Amino acid sequence: MALSSAFRERLEQMEHTRNERLSLLQAEKEAQANKSQMLSSKLAIIRSIEQSCLLIDQKIATQNFKIASLKSEIEKLDVKVLKSEVEELEEMEREKENYYRLKGFEMNEFLENVGEFVREHRLRVEELRNNKKKVLEIRVVVWKYMSRKVLSKETTIGERPTEIIDDGEWNKIDGNAIANLHLAQSDGVLLSVAEKKTAKEIWDTLTKSYEAKSLQRKIFLKRRLYTLRMAESSSVTDHCNTLNTLFSQLTMLGHKIDENEHAELLLERHVKSECWLNKKSGGNKAPESSNSQGCVASTSDDGEVLYSKATSIVEGRKQFADV
Repeated sequence: MALSSAFRERLEQMEHTRNERLSLLQAEKEAQANKSQMLSSKLAIIRSIEQSCLLIDQKIATQNFKIASLKSEIEKLDVKVLKSEVEELEEMEREKENYYRLKGFEMNEFLENVGEFVREHRLRVEELRNNKKKVLEIRVVVWKYMSRKVLSKETTIGERPTEIIDDGEWNKIDGNAIANLHLAQSDGVLLSVAEKKTAKEIWDTLTKSYEAKSLQRKIFLKRRLYTLRMAESSSVTDHCNTLNTLFSQLTMLGHKIDENEHAELLLERHVKSECWLNKKSGGNKAPESSNSQGCVASTSDDGEVLYSKATSIVEGRKQFADV
């Protein structure tokens, strides 16, 4: 009985220990369950966080894609803008080239027109100068004629006549001549002779001023007359008009050409030109000597044959030497 009570106690103790252990195991199991719940909740939280991260990454990727697409669109727009600017610049360059080309043509045309204008007006100026010289020569000839008549009438062109003894009478005659000479001059010429005291001094001054120019003009006209040849492109009428103009100008300057010399010069120039043209068109004809006989020019109204020697320019110079 003693053993059984001890055994029972032992059993009870063991039962009690087992119960304690079971309670501990239950407590551990509950603790493990709590831990597992906590872990599962934490895992759930982690999964939700991961999902949130994935969503965020997806949103970031979407935004990056949008950004990349916007960048590509911006780059495309930039390329279009640059292309349009390049095209505009090229178009502007083409327009500039066309504009400069047109302006160059206009400038060349303007320069040609200016050159033509300058040539025409230069010829016009030369013509006006020649006309002015002709008018001046005519005025000088007329002035010389009128002044000589005035001075001859007043007997003051030379020295004082011996038959005029009275100084008052001579001074009156000389004063009238001076007044007539002053009235016959233009303003510019009058200033150059205003200080002269006698009519003879005025006459001598004007003669020195204008006769030298008239002599130079006369020499020039005679040289041109004796060396004139009819051009190949001109007509006989134009050539005769040129000769008649030279004859008239020389006559106005006081150099008279008689009718024989007039006809000789006219026929000589015409025959020389015809012979030269025949020589040029004949080809194989014998060369014409500078001192050879010319050909017959024409006949006069009464049937007389008119001819002229085809003399060289030397004869003209010999005639010119007689000036």
